[in-house]
Amino acid sequence: MKSRQSESTKSFLLAEYSALRAELLKRIELQHQMISLALIAAGTFLSVGIQFDSATIILIYPILAMFLASAWAQSDFWIRRIAFHIHFHIEEVLAGNGQGWEHNNHPGSKIPFFGSLSLFASRGIFIGTQVLAIFVAWLRTGFPLEDQVLMVVDILIIVLTLVLLRRR
Repeated sequence: MKSRQSESTKSFLLAEYSALRAELLKRIELQHQMISLALIAAGTFLSVGIQFDSATIILIYPILAMFLASAWAQSDFWIRRIAFHIHFHIEEVLAGNGQGWEHNNHPGSKIPFFGSLSLFASRGIFIGTQVLAIFVAWLRTGFPLEDQVLMVVDILIIVLTLVLLRRR
């Protein structure tokens, strides 16, 4: 009976491991798509705004980038939760003794002050394109009230984006 339950548990954990690894890969793909979309959107908003000499169009981009960054951060949260679960609840039970991918896979290369390189790169892309949009809009605007309001809102949006991209 013990052997049968043990085999059943092992079979379940292996199936769970496969499903969770597939979920992890999908979420990583989704993160890359969010970054690609942010870069494409930044280029589009900047191009259209410059072509039509409209700072207002350019100033809409940081708001969109904040939502893309929040989707990226949500995936990052679940990626880390899945990796934690695999590490402690699957590999530890099946292999033990520090065996398995998640036991030997360090959660991202670290550099002093910046932390993980993937988080650093994502912050750079989301925050960098938001700041670029505000800078280009500032150069193109005649400072009508709607542009002034959007610039203030965008600065607050950038702060919110930084908070969203903070690892907890």
